Amino acid sequence: MSGFRRGEVLTVKITPYDGETRGTSKVLRTEIKNTAPEVAVEKGTTIEGENLSYQVKAVDPDGDPLLYSLVDAPKGISVDPKTGVITLAGQPQDQGSYSVKVKVTDGQGGESIYPLNIDPVKPTIK
Repeated sequence: MSGFRRGEVLTVKITPYDGETRGTSKVLRTEIKNTAPEVAVEKGTTIEGENLSYQVKAVDPDGDPLLYSLVDAPKGISVDPKTGVITLAGQPQDQGSYSVKVKVTDGQGGESIYPLNIDPVKPTIK
């Protein structure tokens, strides 16, 4: 459920109706326990001969601090656990495309996994 924050109470009133008669209403309440982080990825940039980096941006609706990690990442790809910056070491433009999964956790049980395809830019020869 989006639009809700941890600690908020969701209340729903249900009244049965068969087209003629209304039944006894019932009120249901539940407290929102935690909301998973929401992830967005911005396109990276590259400079010939330097590392390629992508900034993964995530927001936690509850305001919890986030930690970033990679799931089944190929060798040479890393992520800063606090900033979400993914780095490809060396000259990645010679190594083809990559598929990785970025996992973002909020320390309260919420997590989001975002599939990311990385296509390094080949150098321009002038």
